[in-house]
Amino acid sequence: MGQHDTNGTSGSHTGLDALSALREAFKGNVIEEGQGAAYEACLWVWATSPYRKLGRPAVILQPRGTSDVVAAVNFARENNLKLAVKGGGHGAGNPSCVDGGVMLDLSLMRGVYVDPVSKTVVAEGGCQLGDIDLETALHGLAVPLGVAPTTGMGLALNGGFSIMSRINGLTCDNTLEVQMVLADGSVVTATQETDPELFWAVRGAGASLGVVTKIKIRAHDVTKVHAGSMVWVDDPAHNNYKAILRWMRDTASGRPDLSANLGRMLDPHKGPMLLSMILFMGDTPVSEIEEVLKPLKDLGPVQDTVGRSSYLQVQQTLQPGLEGLKKAFPVHYESWTGGHLELSQATDEFFDKFIKVSTDDLPMPDCALTLGFLGLLGGKIKETLAPVGFKEGGSSDKLGGAWGLPDPAAHQGVHHALPAYFSLKAFFPPDLLQTRTGWFAHVDYLDWVVTVGWYDPACHEVGQGHVNKIRDLLKNDTSTMESYINFVDPGVGARKLTYEDACDRVGGAANLERIRAAKDKYDPHNFFTCHPFRPVLAAPRSEGKLNGAAAEQ
Repeated sequence: MGQHDTNGTSGSHTGLDALSALREAFKGNVIEEGQGAAYEACLWVWATSPYRKLGRPAVILQPRGTSDVVAAVNFARENNLKLAVKGGGHGAGNPSCVDGGVMLDLSLMRGVYVDPVSKTVVAEGGCQLGDIDLETALHGLAVPLGVAPTTGMGLALNGGFSIMSRINGLTCDNTLEVQMVLADGSVVTATQETDPELFWAVRGAGASLGVVTKIKIRAHDVTKVHAGSMVWVDDPAHNNYKAILRWMRDTASGRPDLSANLGRMLDPHKGPMLLSMILFMGDTPVSEIEEVLKPLKDLGPVQDTVGRSSYLQVQQTLQPGLEGLKKAFPVHYESWTGGHLELSQATDEFFDKFIKVSTDDLPMPDCALTLGFLGLLGGKIKETLAPVGFKEGGSSDKLGGAWGLPDPAAHQGVHHALPAYFSLKAFFPPDLLQTRTGWFAHVDYLDWVVTVGWYDPACHEVGQGHVNKIRDLLKNDTSTMESYINFVDPGVGARKLTYEDACDRVGGAANLERIRAAKDKYDPHNFFTCHPFRPVLAAPRSEGKLNGAAAEQ
């Protein structure tokens, strides 16, 4: 694999003559560059990274089953072509669009099989979250997944944060079994019992180890929910915005039965709006719920469906908005920044600063697709077994290390969030929710993210500049969010990480070396390189020597 470089291109186009042999055995679709609309449709991504050119694969393979995936991996390896896997197309930095290589598009592998007795779900690797929501809802069940229905199951390989995660944990921590194709074309099934090291690593760094073709996940009962959404106008003085944030900090944070999120975005017809998705789970009396929500209702929401929605309907809230954005702006761009701060530091003054830089100071109309939101963290997320992800990365000394776990190099939690389009039919932050640091304790930390969005490539400099402005303004108040791999665009500030940087991204040296050991064992020649975890694996060891596999990147 020595011809592979680090910018997402393939060092050689040789081997495409072997396509005729591949076609004979391949049950799915083989689409070459130049095949018009069929090819172009496969290049769809949710948002285009402004930090790198969108690659154009030499060939796109759409498998129908695991045997096709094996054939695709063998084809790419034997012909020295880079291989990138596409699930839902939401990956930050567009890792699936490998220039001159092979895109393995899993969109034909979307089968979902629910066992209501064992409360488990088996989903194929190409499933979108909405596919699973629809099937589990038939049995009064749900899996902790993000709430953007078009997101692919790749989120589970790096964490996976859901509206129910504070109560039921992350997607990766509800994962029971994975079937995957390794770089040598072999098929393995990993569980905690059969291969604990691979099972540990795949639920946090999975995209760097192989292609997951099936995943078995634990489901949870959602028949007792009180759920829905609220929408408010963001008035010029931002009084509603500030009041809702104070409610999140002072009221919602202490409730183990409540999950919620809040986003601010620009409706193209109604102006700036605020949207919150709210979920109570369990047997909390309706009278008590109404009392908790009274401060929000007193603000006069223009839409309020709380108490009249099923869990499935809550999960589908974003679907019309996603469709609306892609129809209005088939190509748009995103750049993000975010961080965490102790709840005691989430003062009214901080809220004022955050709101101003993410709203009033926003370059308009250039960055009209921008989303800003905040949320509370903790709960079951602290019990995650993910080796990478949501932790107090670069400012661990300031914010108390890895979320209070006894071993800062052990298991960390994660956060997932991405923006969407809001109209009357919804533009709100899908995966932000409220949590707390102990199962019946108060919340210690607050998470904030601003995703600056625009549709005109001429605005790249403006958009990227405002992201940097937000980061610089708030950096002394909070830590960063660089350790959540699902939200990392490798093109941002592209630089080689030091050993200390890499340790910081994965929760310590012990995690880093354990992940490297898994990479050396299951992908010794570093075949899988099209993933956001690449810079971590490419970092030198403490003595300055590169990891054997990562050195080839």
